[in-house]
Order: sequence, then structure tokens, then C-alpha cells
Amino acid sequence: PGSGGLSREDEPALFAFADRLADLVGAPRPEILYFQLDANAGATYSTASFGLRRKGFTLILGIPLIAGLTLPQLAGVMAHEFGHFSQRGSTLLNRLINRVNFWFLAAVYRRDMLDEAVDAMLESETAGGAIVGFVCWCLIGLGRGLLWCLMVFGVIVSRGLSRKMEFDADRYEIGLVGTRTFKQTTQRMVELALANAIAQDFAFGSLSAQGLPDNFPAFVAGLADSDKRVKKKAKKHIRTERSAWLTTHPTMRSRIA
Repeated sequence: PGSGGLSREDEPALFAFADRLADLVGAPRPEILYFQLDANAGATYSTASFGLRRKGFTLILGIPLIAGLTLPQLAGVMAHEFGHFSQRGSTLLNRLINRVNFWFLAAVYRRDMLDEAVDAMLESETAGGAIVGFVCWCLIGLGRGLLWCLMVFGVIVSRGLSRKMEFDADRYEIGLVGTRTFKQTTQRMVELALANAIAQDFAFGSLSAQGLPDNFPAFVAGLADSDKRVKKKAKKHIRTERSAWLTTHPTMRSRIA
């Protein structure tokens, strides 16, 4: 696709399917569709009115998912992403927290005129100037340390909210396709992600690669179907995946539970 993604005129059948799913889960219809090579999906949008009004809903689909999922499984993944479109208040709150975090990040790590003035005082030839510069340096360091603590707290809050939003979006998927299909899709997504990593390393990891696949998405789906190591690694990943405060997504195991 071009820089603007695919429009309704490009893929009318796919957009009709997406519109029907969006209506079923009570979410805004997508206006733009992007394809990508990753075995993943996403939802995003542009904003107006200082970020308070959302517009330009965009659905992102990984081509390996289209090749490797059944139609009910793909519909469930799309419903999950449409669920994010419906998270109006939490999405805006998460964006606000992230903007505050970026301000903290700049305040902590970006040097400014005050730093240059303190450096000049520290390099002063007089003892008084050096002492004043040292005191200012300590005070600035203390202030930035406090801002760093606030930044870390904001990141933890933001990531926790993001994980709750993922659980909420899962409810849309389960409401459409049911618990059994959701569990199958979750394991299949892990298998496709592992197979996609192997396929990309094979296809793009070396300039001297031999026998490149004619159909990359089908190649990924074939690996996920036939390679026993992929299935074994997927089950192990789901069983041993660990949760952390700074992750944006909950573990697959907790989502299935």
C-alpha cells in the first residue's frame, strides 16, 4: 500500500467484512487499512482538538495472520482491535499520561542553559564561584532525581492501564467468537509469531539466501503448521512467560485464564 494505506475503494469486500464486525462489537468503523509482514495486528487513529477528538481510525493486519488463521480466528483478532477503538476514556487518559512521561523524560535528561551556567560556575577560577556552582549542581540533581521518580511512577501506571485495556479488548473478542476459539487463537498467534521470526531470518537475514519463498505468508503459515519445534516452543512460551510491571501486554497464560 501507499503511505496512506488501503481505502474502501481498494478492498471493498474486506472493508465490508470489517464494517460488519465493527457494528457487531459496537465500535467505530475503520477508515484506513494497513498490511504488514509481522504476525500481529493493531489499531490506531489520528487526533484533533489537542488530542481530545479522535479521527482517522486505522486497522493494521499482519498478512501472516490472514494466511495462518481461520476466518473465525481472524474475526476474533479484528474484534479485539475494534475493542480498542471503543476505549475512549482510557485511551485518552493513557495518551495524556504518556505525554506527561515524555515531558518528565525531557526534563530529566535534556541539557539546557541552566546546565551550561552551572558548568561555567564549576569551572570558575574563584573558590566562591565553584562553591555556588557545586551547590546549584546538587540542587539540580536532586530536582531531576525527583522528576525521574515521578517519570517511573507514570510509566508503571501507564503500562498497568495498557494491560487492563488489553483484557478489556479480549472481552470483545470472546463475546464474538467464544472462549474456545479465543484460546485456540491465542496459541496460534504465538505459533505464527515464532514461525514469522524464523521465516524473516531465513528470507532477509542473509544476502546469499537460497530458495526464497514465492509466498511469504504461506511460508509462515506452513512453518506454524508443520514444524513441531515451533509448536513446542509456543506451548513453552505460554507456560513460562513472566509478567512484569513495565510490559504493555499481560501474559498469554493470564489472558487465557
